[in-house]
Amino acid sequence: MRAKHIPLLMIVAVLVSVLTTVGGLLYRQIIEYADFEADRFGFPFYWIEHVKATFAGRTDHWNIETSNLAVNIVLFFMVSFAILSLILVWKTKRSQLESIEHSVVLYLNKELASKMRELGFNFSKTFENHFKHLLTQFHAVSTRNNSESTNRSSLWWGCPDLNRGLESPSLQA
Repeated sequence: MRAKHIPLLMIVAVLVSVLTTVGGLLYRQIIEYADFEADRFGFPFYWIEHVKATFAGRTDHWNIETSNLAVNIVLFFMVSFAILSLILVWKTKRSQLESIEHSVVLYLNKELASKMRELGFNFSKTFENHFKHLLTQFHAVSTRNNSESTNRSSLWWGCPDLNRGLESPSLQA
């Protein structure tokens, strides 16, 4: 994970935690005792309480528990930040695995490999640069041959058959 992703990740985690906390208001817990009746809203900790009745009689009183609200937001922030970080790390690793470079197995002579190590050659870069050079040369030769071979019937290429038999004038005595 790169450092440039962390501020964006934190902003998204804060938004997710706030939305999850507000969405937690859908969770309602009904409290009914002999002399107390209330509804509590919020998950996992209630942070809004609607008191309907107390021992003094009927009431319509709303309480906001700011400490529980803060705990819910921090809890959801930590969970969402961890999940988003794992997703970002997983996507980064996945994109690295799907990158242009692939692992290949090459079998080399032991003496050649040890000599290359002694000289400090990087096997991957050495072979990659050599193959790039070969492909460049091959592409140039292939392009030149293809451009010259548009009219194959008019151009003679190669040598005559060396196994011509007796019908060749030079072989008849």
